[in-house]
Amino acid sequence: MIPAAAIGEAVHYALTQPAEVDVNEFAIPPHCPRVSRTRPSMRKAAAMVTEDQVRTWVERYVRAWTTNSKKDIAALFTPRAEYHEWPYETDWIGRDAIVEGWQGRASWQEGGWAFDWSILTINGDTAAIEGTGRYKELGTFANLWTVTFDKNGTCTMFRMWNNEL
Repeated sequence: MIPAAAIGEAVHYALTQPAEVDVNEFAIPPHCPRVSRTRPSMRKAAAMVTEDQVRTWVERYVRAWTTNSKKDIAALFTPRAEYHEWPYETDWIGRDAIVEGWQGRASWQEGGWAFDWSILTINGDTAAIEGTGRYKELGTFANLWTVTFDKNGTCTMFRMWNNEL
């Protein structure tokens, strides 16, 4: 399990780094070595994502989780997006890997599920979102997401901390 202090540190860095800094280099503390810390190029200016864009994206995420459709999943992420999840060993790099990994979890939905969520904060191109997933077969999980978007509102970096309640 990721210590609460590490989660707070990761969210703080993800939401406060200046646009000219390669956010990925700083967003995850050094004791989380699984995360790629390189980017093809440093961002020159952070895109401003709106609350409406974030809400729409999360609604599309939930719909994709429901349909498990390759098209729905792929539409959420840029071709070079990254998807990281803790405490699991989930590090999917690239849209194709995200779709494949996501579809590999279809059995998690067996028996039914529900997801409640809210936006914690938005800073520039990154939103922090909290959620609770309730799975009939798996149990209840508290989620904390940081989602970084490109100028079109498509995810470039997804990070989730998942804790069973």
